Amino acid sequence: MTSFNQAAALLPLRLCGELLILPEEIRNAAEEIRLRAGQAISLNTGNSEENFVSDYTVSSEDLQTVLEKATGASVHSVESSLSAGYIAVKGGLRVGLCGTAIMKGDRLCGVRRLSSVSIRIPHEAQSCAEAEAEALEKANFPSTLIISPPGYGKTTCMRYLIRRASDCGFRVSVADERGELAAVWEGQAQFNVGRHTDVFTSAPKAEAAKLLLRAMNPDILAMDEISAADDVRAVCDAAGCGVRLFATAHARDLEDMLKRPIYSELINEKIFDRVLTIRKVGAKRKYELKELLK
Repeated sequence: MTSFNQAAALLPLRLCGELLILPEEIRNAAEEIRLRAGQAISLNTGNSEENFVSDYTVSSEDLQTVLEKATGASVHSVESSLSAGYIAVKGGLRVGLCGTAIMKGDRLCGVRRLSSVSIRIPHEAQSCAEAEAEALEKANFPSTLIISPPGYGKTTCMRYLIRRASDCGFRVSVADERGELAAVWEGQAQFNVGRHTDVFTSAPKAEAAKLLLRAMNPDILAMDEISAADDVRAVCDAAGCGVRLFATAHARDLEDMLKRPIYSELINEKIFDRVLTIRKVGAKRKYELKELLK
């Protein structure tokens, strides 16, 4: 079953059927399915978000159906994910939730009265940023930070670099907090992340990184979406252990990153040797690899 079909299967029956008869080029390009109560369902194809089933209005019950299918009708079993506003689903899918927050003190612990749902569809690229990946391979895969705005393919690109480094014989340990890089299900990665890769999933990146450094003796430690002070600290600690790093972060470019205190530390402390920037030109992605001066 393709990732698109897996995503469509989370929808109410009629909506699933409507999406499965869409032209193949649309299904292959789809990166996200969006449902908003009171609106038509839409698909994000990377270049635009369009309504392809305009005669159907999404209801609150439809959103609840997605939640029940995504959790196997056991919402309580995914409470830790719900507190982060998403659910990881078999096959590397991620269901983002929007609605009314459930708070315990000052801590978000869930979402109720759903108002919209986003089903992110993963794509496993056989290759991407090929020239840049080749340059990194020739340099023995130095520590590399991948940056772009959301939705530009950072995770897909990192997965490819992990696989390439792993298949070159490097031991790669992956702190896969959201389950998107390897999509481990019942102990086995659903995506090809290479022959010498170990994955720790569903734990905060900082905690997973410490465990992996202690237990798995990696050559390269990979962490997706550095976004909190604890993540930055974990990256700095790993670098201090002599481990090479692959990581991703949200920024338009290096200059934009340097304006943000949480990220500027990573650059100023010279943690990374290379920065790989992803941009979009129309529907195409452009890659730029820059060496950072030590």
